[in-house]
Amino acid sequence: MGGLVFRDLLSFNLAYLVKIGWRLLHNPSTLLGQILKAKYFPDRLFMEAKLGRRCKRFY
Repeated sequence: MGGLVFRDLLSFNLAYLVKIGWRLLHNPSTLLGQILKAKYFPDRLFMEAKLGRRCKRFY
């Protein structure tokens, strides 16, 4: 049938979030890093950020 086939969407999403986290740790001064820091954890470091109220744990 063609197209992209994601058999396990939960694993794909988790892997993408880990990739973004890795980039934030190693390149916090990028535009994406600055935007995410300003919105989600303005007064903390990335590794000290807490889960939001509506966040679901994947593990």
